[in-house]
Amino acid sequence: MQSQNNEIRILESLSNLEKKFSALEKKYEELDQRVKVIEDSIPGKEVLTLEEASQYLGQSMSQMYKMTRTCTFPHYKPMGKFIYVNRNEMIAWAQKNPIKTKEAHELDAVAYVSSKPLKNIC
Repeated sequence: MQSQNNEIRILESLSNLEKKFSALEKKYEELDQRVKVIEDSIPGKEVLTLEEASQYLGQSMSQMYKMTRTCTFPHYKPMGKFIYVNRNEMIAWAQKNPIKTKEAHELDAVAYVSSKPLKNIC
């Protein structure tokens, strides 16, 4: 009886995993399509228009205009009207302020504790 219950639980778990895997596959395909569209529209260009940059970063145009207006995003206006973005500067900007993983925080804590001398508790 108990082994049947275990088998049922295992089958339910497998079914749930298959559903989750299927959803992940679908999401992967969507992301792959998005990357292909972006790569096709911007094949190796060094200087991008603001619209191309917004597609590349997945941001709305209004968000991009706001970031350029507040000078929080690197951009160029050579003729005072059209906004252009250097691809390398944009990628460097997007990779600023990385968020550490839990494991990285744990490693930092271990390194900090191991570098400090032990106090005498007497």
